[in-house]
Amino acid sequence: MQRQTQTKEAIKSAFIQLLQEKGFDAVTVSDLSRYAKVNRGTFYLHYVDKFDLVDQLVQEVFEAIWVHLELIDTNFPMETMILIFDNLKDNFQFIQVLSQRRFDYVNALLRQFLTALIEKLAPIQHRLDHHPTLPPDYAKEVFLSSNAGIIFHWLSKGGVESSKEIAQIFMANNM
Repeated sequence: MQRQTQTKEAIKSAFIQLLQEKGFDAVTVSDLSRYAKVNRGTFYLHYVDKFDLVDQLVQEVFEAIWVHLELIDTNFPMETMILIFDNLKDNFQFIQVLSQRRFDYVNALLRQFLTALIEKLAPIQHRLDHHPTLPPDYAKEVFLSSNAGIIFHWLSKGGVESSKEIAQIFMANNM
């Protein structure tokens, strides 16, 4: 199991490096294998192709975030948001380069996460459904866009704010 974890970490590191250098479309399994110092067969033991690699890496990040979301009750505790941003910080390099190279993909995932947050937290849903000036569908779109904007801006700045600082910014936008 230790060796499998090391192999997957080597492939992940190689993938991040290659994404930065070449962009997603130009990355090949041969490149990944060469940079990770594993043979192609080893790569294929873990992943079907580079698309499967991305999907699995993203799934790992979001699974950890979903665990935190499941623990939220109807309140919107700052501690939970800090834990979510801690997880994003732990995977920052991967998320940052993926957001730069595959913005639409990351934006769609982020919108799914934020939609789940709305569904999980009744106070947010209520606020969007009863917005004083916007119809509910527009209020939801403003929520999704503004919060995605905060996260993308944080990523583009290099994640300089701590998890607590970015969680406070996120929460201030949603109060």
